[in-house]
Formats: sequence, C-alpha cells, structure tokens
Amino acid sequence: MALTDSQKSSIESKKRDIERKKNEIENIKQQKERMQSNAKLSISKNKEYLKNAKDTNSKNMYRANIESETKFLKNQIVDYNRDIDNIKRNITSLKEEISRIKSR
Repeated sequence: MALTDSQKSSIESKKRDIERKKNEIENIKQQKERMQSNAKLSISKNKEYLKNAKDTNSKNMYRANIESETKFLKNQIVDYNRDIDNIKRNITSLKEEISRIKSR
C-alpha cells in the first residue's frame, strides 16, 4: 500500500525532528563535558589552595568550596543525563510514530 502525500510529509517531518533531537543530545554532551572540566579544575585549584592554607578559616573555606563544587558537579551530571534520557525517549516515540504511519 502506497503512502499518501500527507503521510510522507509527516514521516519526513518526524525524521527531521529526530535529527534535531540527536543534535540536541550532542550539544548537551558537549555542555556536560565543558561543565565537568570547569568543575574539576575549580576543585583541583581549591585542593591546592587548601594544601597551602595556613589558618583554619581559610582551610574551612576551601573545604566548603570543594564540597560545594563536588555536589554541584554530581547534580549537574544527573540533570544532563536526565535530559539526554528524555530526548532519547522522544526519539523512540518519533520512530514508533513513523512505524505506525508506514503500517497503516
């Protein structure tokens, strides 16, 4: 059974959506890598400052900075991964819709 023009158009539109979503995933991965790199750099700087700190207040501040950055990093990774998973689910849904259209 041949597809109607409307069905073909719908399939093409969904394929474009899938490509956009794949690009979105790549952008999120790049953002995640940059964020991780920056956070790790900040953590390592604070560790270095902590080693060189003389007074207790400074040491406590650097420890708090390290803890804060680490917590932030973990939370951001969870957020980025959740975003990627949501987009992957959207892609799967679009592929299922394409299959349904083709099987009509």
